[in-house]
Amino acid sequence: MYKLIYIADNDYSAAADVEFTVTDQGLSITEMCEVFDRFLKAAGYYPPLNATLEYVADEEEVRHGRSYE
Repeated sequence: MYKLIYIADNDYSAAADVEFTVTDQGLSITEMCEVFDRFLKAAGYYPPLNATLEYVADEEEVRHGRSYE
């Protein structure tokens, strides 16, 4: 299970606390990015128009032979 939690700074923000619980352990990287995108929007962050979240492998991770696909 994964939990994504945003706790609003209620002194400066009109946003509420947001908690997403992802119970499906078998999600692909693309599906996790979609969940994270929805979480960010629920927390009040909207990316620029026509922008998408993308999983990008770190060069160091690639050199060490790790693959998350």
